[in-house]
Amino acid sequence: MSGPIYDDLTRTLHFVDIVKKQVFHFDTATGGLDVDQFEESVSCLALRKDRKGVRRPLNAKAMSTNTPSRPFET
Repeated sequence: MSGPIYDDLTRTLHFVDIVKKQVFHFDTATGGLDVDQFEESVSCLALRKDRKGVRRPLNAKAMSTNTPSRPFET
């Protein structure tokens, strides 16, 4: 796992698996883990300044996700 970033507002640890093209979201309050699958590798993440969630990499398209309402910005 690579590129961990912690969002203290949502108490979520975000990190990536570059090889599997996945982004993980670990809720430190509940212990829940969500995974987003992408068509291309994701190598880093950045928190959004004024909104919840993480910014989707430019030109990246999610293939499937078990959290369809995740607040990604395209």
